[in-house]
Amino acid sequence: MQKVLLFVDKISTFVGHAFSFLIVALTLHVAWEVFRRYVLDSPRAWAFDGMIMLYGRCS
Repeated sequence: MQKVLLFVDKISTFVGHAFSFLIVALTLHVAWEVFRRYVLDSPRAWAFDGMIMLYGRCS
């Protein structure tokens, strides 16, 4: 039973690390979209909705 619990713990740790890197990527994406919207004046309509959905998924 101890081996099963250690295996589940390793999987949980791996998934947590993977999602932590996705949060960094999502933050960079949001910064890029803000730059596009306010500096380049070329926002993408779907980007805001996508960011809302991804932040809901990652948090």
